[in-house]
Amino acid sequence: MKRDRLVLVTGPGCPGCIQMKDRLQKLGLYDDIILMDIGTDRGKEFAMQYNIKSIPLLIKEDAPGTIRDILRGANHTDAAIKGFITAGGN
Repeated sequence: MKRDRLVLVTGPGCPGCIQMKDRLQKLGLYDDIILMDIGTDRGKEFAMQYNIKSIPLLIKEDAPGTIRDILRGANHTDAAIKGFITAGGN
């Protein structure tokens, strides 16, 4: 079975982004995540392309550019984060 691509959209000086990164590290999931920092040119392009207005966002893609689901914000339980990643729901 093909694994989904996970993208964490973050930004400089974002407390929620730091919180989400720490949670993903604690859960052992951080190494599976592609970071997209909106403070970089690449991140700015990504945010414009997908009309991203708030961060952090954990995006699940079927393939690059094909978004299947989005987990918004950082205030989620460990179970909710794991459930999003494994089952695609939030």
